[in-house]
Amino acid sequence: MRRTAGVSRQALNIDARTVELSFSSETDAVERWFGVEILGHAPGECNLERLTTGAPVLWMHDWRDQRGVVESARVDSDGKGRAVVRFGRSPEAEQLFQDVVDGIVTKVSVGYTVQDLELVEVRDGVDVFRITGWTPHEISMVSVPADDTVGVGRTAQNPENLNSRSLGQSGARSIEGNTTQMNEIEILMGSARNAVGYDAHYDGNGEIRHSTPKVAGSIKHCSVRELEVPAFAASVFDAVHFPLGTEAGKRTTLPSALMAGSRALAAGARLIVGPNNGEGTTTNNGELVFQRHRTRFDVIEAAPFASLLDDQEVSESALPIHSAAVEWGDARNLGFRVALSRADQRAYKDGQLADEVLAGIVLGLARTADTVLLDAIMAHDPEAFALSAAAAAGFKFAELRALVGSAGDGAVVGQDGTLRAAGVSAELTPSCAATVVGAFNRAAVAVHPDITVIAERRDVQGEMKITCWATMQALLPQPGAFWTVEA
Repeated sequence: MRRTAGVSRQALNIDARTVELSFSSETDAVERWFGVEILGHAPGECNLERLTTGAPVLWMHDWRDQRGVVESARVDSDGKGRAVVRFGRSPEAEQLFQDVVDGIVTKVSVGYTVQDLELVEVRDGVDVFRITGWTPHEISMVSVPADDTVGVGRTAQNPENLNSRSLGQSGARSIEGNTTQMNEIEILMGSARNAVGYDAHYDGNGEIRHSTPKVAGSIKHCSVRELEVPAFAASVFDAVHFPLGTEAGKRTTLPSALMAGSRALAAGARLIVGPNNGEGTTTNNGELVFQRHRTRFDVIEAAPFASLLDDQEVSESALPIHSAAVEWGDARNLGFRVALSRADQRAYKDGQLADEVLAGIVLGLARTADTVLLDAIMAHDPEAFALSAAAAAGFKFAELRALVGSAGDGAVVGQDGTLRAAGVSAELTPSCAATVVGAFNRAAVAVHPDITVIAERRDVQGEMKITCWATMQALLPQPGAFWTVEA
């Protein structure tokens, strides 16, 4: 969270390149999604340890753009947090310091996390909370002051720039003494809570003439390669079971999580994070042109050598390569939406609901990858499985895997506890009814490199809707590498 305050030019020391500023106040009541927030400044409520150990002075909360350092911080008896900050000598720091000296930049904002809060009253039907435990992490000079339409005391936030990397420690949360990184769902939900629910229309004098209602929301295009899946620690959360089995405190990437959660990928199918055609370029005559990036999944077979007599010519053979191209126009668009009531959000500890929603999305994507691939296999009307057919195709027995669908056709559990179908090692799947046997390493699932996540604030009570869009395509260079098993 963030609060905005001002800079007093009387506290400037040009020779030492320092300024004393107030970064927080107890008197400001800030409206948050959960109610009204009063930032406590009584003894023991504000933890200054991070600020007093060389915390950074940033520009616009960008952890990649440090302009100075916090030299000291304190909470005074008047209920305000104050700090002495010193500016660096880089060209950017010098420019910012001069703007502060000249009175151009006058706003300061503090980034902080909340550890404890208590309900102190209900004001006109709105809960009022006192933050009894909070930790400031950084102080930022900002150009854009608080936006009164979304709550006093907040800096304006651009949802496209809100991600775990640009937020740095401001994108962290503290739960029972453990610091964890905010995931994209949590950041989006926070941005949607602060979003304005209307478009303002101004007259020639700059006054608001009227407003048009709109959905208050935030959208994020998440990179499949970079999106991280949260780790769940029993010591932090109440009781969480994540079927992927990530170790406590250990995060994993989305591709790794898909590999672990998909039955088809576990059976040997490949995961391909496909190409993105990217942004278009404009030609000299004004036409918008997009460069097309082609990706193929090739399966190379043994070249068919033949025995020849001395006077025989070698006959031509087909290229021993089976290929399937990634074509997003032929891919399946996939969507998921869930409503999160205010009660849902308050029933969980800080960030846990967002983590679990993200985990559910990841598990859903893994299962959907199975559905996309198995649907494509069944669309080719595979024949009944026989070992002779697999041998004729040149497959090793070790390549073969089976996925037993909801009909359970041909499934047998051996005395050793191993599930098999037609003698082939198998696993269960809810993604189809049939039992499919094949060389899954000769198939792939292509995933579009971007997953779109949308968070919407639906009403003044704080209900949220989370929508996720993804695109997948099954790649089957050899449809004949798969069979079904009869009951």
